[in-house]
Amino acid sequence: MILHFDVEENPKTALFSLTPQFSNKMEEFDSIDELINQTILKCNNLMKTVLEHPKFLKGSLNFIEKLLIEEMKEVDDDKTVPYYVGCSRQAHESLVLMYSI
Repeated sequence: MILHFDVEENPKTALFSLTPQFSNKMEEFDSIDELINQTILKCNNLMKTVLEHPKFLKGSLNFIEKLLIEEMKEVDDDKTVPYYVGCSRQAHESLVLMYSI
């Protein structure tokens, strides 16, 4: 997954400051390390969690759709919604939530 966001380098806040501040549209950061820890590492950890989830599948969207159809046939109760989260070459750079109702 690729994430792109704009980061601006702001002027140093004080004469004794060694590094400039950084900001994106929502937050300000005192250093590039803080920006990495609060955005990039957070995103990486979230992706790791998604990739380890039992409902995560990697494959073509057609393959996932076939699995959903089969799972829908096995569901007896109307309150259950079969779903998968996946990534695919057809939707690269994205996570896809697929469900069947």
